[in-house]
Amino acid sequence: MEETEEMVDLGGGEKMGGEIEVMKGKEVDEGYEGVVKSDVGYGFVIDIWRL
Repeated sequence: MEETEEMVDLGGGEKMGGEIEVMKGKEVDEGYEGVVKSDVGYGFVIDIWRL
């Protein structure tokens, strides 16, 4: 979680915004497939602590 906070802080200093979407465990595969296929215009941070 510390690394995620660092990225959010960096984006805030560069006037970039971020959006957080909480996904259920079963949705992670679907999201990952979208990243691999380049179907989405964003990346994911997976916090496995909560899985």
